[in-house]
Amino acid sequence: MPVSLWLFASDADKVSYPSVKEFLTVVKRPTDVTARIAQGGGHRLSVWTRKIPRSFDWLVEVQPGFAPRP
Repeated sequence: MPVSLWLFASDADKVSYPSVKEFLTVVKRPTDVTARIAQGGGHRLSVWTRKIPRSFDWLVEVQPGFAPRP
């Protein structure tokens, strides 16, 4: 079964960034991964909250059932 994942990390985050990089080297189809890497910022809430709207846009792209109703 195909799976789509959206990953986000800051290149200054000492935990999530290396984990995302490693995961991207081993993930295989049918899993599809969209990864976004922020420059700087670390693991702070202010870094993550800026990406929440884009993550919902991506979700609508891969799962149209999540689109808002008119």
